[in-house]
Formats: sequence, structure tokens, C-alpha cells
Amino acid sequence: CPQSETMSILLTRPLPDSLALKTRLEADGIACTVAPMLHIEQEDGIHKTLDTLSNKSIDGVVLTSRHAVVDASEPLKSLEVYCVGQQTAEHATALGWPKPKVIAATSDELIVQLKQHPSQRLLYLRGKQVSADLPKALPMHHWQEIIVYKAIAALQMAEHILTQLQQGSIHTVTFFSAR
Repeated sequence: CPQSETMSILLTRPLPDSLALKTRLEADGIACTVAPMLHIEQEDGIHKTLDTLSNKSIDGVVLTSRHAVVDASEPLKSLEVYCVGQQTAEHATALGWPKPKVIAATSDELIVQLKQHPSQRLLYLRGKQVSADLPKALPMHHWQEIIVYKAIAALQMAEHILTQLQQGSIHTVTFFSAR
């Protein structure tokens, strides 16, 4: 954008994530427009399902998104935690999970890390759609998967935002999900 013009970014993450990012960017003088392209919806009955699990049948918990993090039930608080992303790790700790043993930057990095561990019984709390199939990539581990949330794609963008994009008044668009 020209030097005299304020940088303008379109934030497409789910609303709470976009608003947090907007606060940080606007503090740096960057104008932001929020248009979430995904809405996160928690699955029903997750806490009941987790309450039925025992730390005797699970060695660790894998969290690849902060949206998959739910309050840790008492028996699961003693498990090792493996996370993708610092925000996921911080959110997990805030909700009662132990400090993660591994915090990987990406799912691919987590796969490399978990290949170095002996066979474990892992609980994978995840979204309905995932970018990496961890159980397929790590068949040496025994997996129990629980779908915690689904990401619902927006069907269209607001007309005024499309107009801003066409006019070039939005300079950058953020995307954090392959979907």
C-alpha cells in the first residue's frame, strides 16, 4: 500500500481469534476488517465422554488445535500432553491440563516428535476435519479419537467486504486454515 495509506488487513479466522488478532494489529496502527470464514461449534456431550475415560487406559493426550482443548477431567490431569502451537499449549494449561511434554510448531513437527516415543495409547482430541491424519502417520501408537468440535465454513462474504476487496482498500487477507 502507498506510504500515506494505512495498511488494511482482512481477518478471516473465527470471531474470537480475529478479534484478539485485531486488537494486537490495531495497536501497531494497522486497520483491520473482520469477516470470519469459519465458525467453531463444540460437539455436544464431550465432557460426559471425557469423564468416562481413565488414565489407566490412556498414556497421553494429543491436541492439535486450541479449539479441541476442553476442561481436563480429573483422571486425565496426570497424562502427558502433546500440542501443536504455543496458543494450544497455553489454553490447555489454563484449562487444567499439565504442562505439555511437547509443543510442536506444526502437525508435521509433532509427527516427527512422536515417532521418537515408544508405543503409547494416545487420546486425540480433534476437530471433525483435520489437516494431518496422525493415526495414519503414527501407526506405532494406539489411538482413541474424540471429535470435540467442527469448523463450519461461511457460505459467503458480506457484500461491503467484497466491494472493499475489489476497490483495493483491503491490502492483505489472512488465512490460517486450509479449509
